[in-house]
Amino acid sequence: PHLPTLTQEARTELKVQVTQALWTLAMDNVENCRRIAETRAMLDFAKLVEIERGEVQMNALKAITALAEVAEQDVDFRKFAFKKTSAASKTVMKELLRLTSDVGIDTSLQVLSIRAIGCLANVFSMKEAKDNKIHGALVSKLCQSDKKHLPVVKEAVFALLKFVEDDNFLRKEHSGAILDEGGCLPYLVQFAVLDADKNIQIPAILLLTELALHVGRMKGTAFQEAATLSVLKSVAHSSKLTDHIKGLIS
Repeated sequence: PHLPTLTQEARTELKVQVTQALWTLAMDNVENCRRIAETRAMLDFAKLVEIERGEVQMNALKAITALAEVAEQDVDFRKFAFKKTSAASKTVMKELLRLTSDVGIDTSLQVLSIRAIGCLANVFSMKEAKDNKIHGALVSKLCQSDKKHLPVVKEAVFALLKFVEDDNFLRKEHSGAILDEGGCLPYLVQFAVLDADKNIQIPAILLLTELALHVGRMKGTAFQEAATLSVLKSVAHSSKLTDHIKGLIS
């Protein structure tokens, strides 16, 4: 007998259930992530993010983010799932960049896309490190200081920090590209001097510090114009902030 044709509502619900199941299986599980990456699932996730809306789109993006979070912690899986020659990896990155750059997109989607990009900071090549496309998309989020977009701003600061940390081989190139984006330093300085929200203040101070260490001499004028060095000096004399920073990096 012929199977009954599924209604549009039934097909959508099936996609919701499948994407949710795969997202749940991928969370913090290297073996499941590898099995998912061995199929067409990553490419399918990217296509669902592009063409779907609602729960299906959200679940597909959550699955991509879960894969990226595992890739950040597991080098072997990162090289396997997000290698440069992979069509799935290229498509995923294209969608993450699109979501991050889109000014009209839902903030919850943008937070996830930015988080995934940050987790994949070690994937980018020398060419991409100098391209500024990714850095520009992240830096552009720093100006969205209204309450609605604050989670996006926080995630962007965290993501940028991952590009310049010591374990990133291209940290100097990334640092230079970040500073080449106009307006980056003034916003970070503003976040550093405002103590209303430690969740963004401390990462901003750490990001300023890493940028100064990696390209301070090359970009000295920019640092002076943004009063970055004076802010970092005042932070160094604040035992309260120093304790917070030590707690983060210990």
